[in-house]
Amino acid sequence: MITYQDLFEYLFSQVKEEGCDCTLRHTKRFAQMHGLSFYRLSAILITRSGNCDCKVLFNAVNRLDNEAEIIEHTGPNAQRYAKEKGYYCHCLVDGMPASPAEAYAASNIGKDTEWGVTCDEDAPCAELDTVRAAKERDPDEWEDFLYDREGEPCGDFGM
Repeated sequence: MITYQDLFEYLFSQVKEEGCDCTLRHTKRFAQMHGLSFYRLSAILITRSGNCDCKVLFNAVNRLDNEAEIIEHTGPNAQRYAKEKGYYCHCLVDGMPASPAEAYAASNIGKDTEWGVTCDEDAPCAELDTVRAAKERDPDEWEDFLYDREGEPCGDFGM
């Protein structure tokens, strides 16, 4: 269970060691390390005057329940959601990733076909699973969950 207190302790050590650059970069790293949606976490912090890492420590720390589990408020990021749903599983045709439909057709013509092969979440074939998870997780804002995973800027929060 990852709580806001865990976030605050992490931010305190990171800001003390590296300083604050007026962004939520340490918060973003924390979210990525724990499979949390940075997009949603940053929105929660910003509405509590935590629009950079040091302001999270000065302002948001007093406006959040330190013992609350973060994922209950943010939900998982797309990569964690895909892993929880067991999406990182594929078919192989002649050693190459394929959709189940492609594998079925290939097996009908005698090609070497493997079913239910687990792939690593960082493998190129996993991108489709991550997109599927993001769309399923939040159909209206699915691209924001992909940005979490890819490390791109999330939303326009003046960072």
